[in-house]
Amino acid sequence: MKAPLEIIVGGRSTVSNTIEQHVEVWPEDQKFHRLLEILGLWIDKGQILIFVERQDSADTLFRELLRYGYNALTLHGGKVCVTINVIFVGNKLLGPSGS
Repeated sequence: MKAPLEIIVGGRSTVSNTIEQHVEVWPEDQKFHRLLEILGLWIDKGQILIFVERQDSADTLFRELLRYGYNALTLHGGKVCVTINVIFVGNKLLGPSGS
């Protein structure tokens, strides 16, 4: 790996007081609708990280978010050497479509 990506919020041994974390558990058939509700509420407040379990889930969610007009970018082991699957969503982050 020549140029790994590392995300550090705050310090290595400290917790940032500017980050909010919210966790919700929903039935599978209601998850995407709830995600769209959450994005509608939070999208103007900055970038959003969405964690998923598998690479194919990240790719599927990425396509769906683009279809609904959200700028998104995936980051997973199939693209770079990372151990998490994550989707960035935000008004300042442009996805591969350039929109």
